[in-house]
Amino acid sequence: RWDAPDGSFSLQMFVWPAGTRTMIHDHSSWGAYACAAGTVFEERYERLDDGSRFEHARLEEAWHLSWSPQDGASTVLPGNGGIHRVGNPHGETAVSVHLYGPRLEEVDGRDYDPSRDYVCDRLDDSAEETSRTIVQDWPVHGHREG
Repeated sequence: RWDAPDGSFSLQMFVWPAGTRTMIHDHSSWGAYACAAGTVFEERYERLDDGSRFEHARLEEAWHLSWSPQDGASTVLPGNGGIHRVGNPHGETAVSVHLYGPRLEEVDGRDYDPSRDYVCDRLDDSAEETSRTIVQDWPVHGHREG
């Protein structure tokens, strides 16, 4: 991770072991990422409710794509313009490079659980954020490796 001295952006690299993915989440800043090695899978979501109910969000998957090094970059807008999940459902490790502005410590993004129509603010602690980023397992090639 590298943070601009003036706090205007943060550059990060993520290593995705086989079968890992993030929670569904958003950011309160813009972001862009590109796959540097292997293949990552992105799911993008649309928020269906108006956000007026506390800790409530109805989501619907809008699209999903696989990204490889030759595919360019994906971008997200703040808040509802960038609700997504990124991961690696494949059998080989993948690497992606992410650019965020402003620095992640200043981001008050949200995590979503569409199975319960639930949303909550993500912690502002960068160390905690990093440890929680890749938390869920995906079955690899239709089965769970263990």
